[in-house]
Amino acid sequence: MGEHTIIVRDVKGNTGCGKIVIDGVQTIDYPHYFTPNGDGIHDTWNVVGLENQPFAQRYIFDQHGKF
Repeated sequence: MGEHTIIVRDVKGNTGCGKIVIDGVQTIDYPHYFTPNGDGIHDTWNVVGLENQPFAQRYIFDQHGKF
């Protein structure tokens, strides 16, 4: 989690793209599902890694695609 630098290089060396460096890439993690039925297992859901993104928005849809 957190901020990373990505380095891309051409392994064949014949395309002329050289090396590309991308700084400041943020990674996040989140549970793939939650079941808020009160049994204490997977009742909550949180996105980790958005601490520096105060305006990030999350949308939750049910299994039928309903918002």
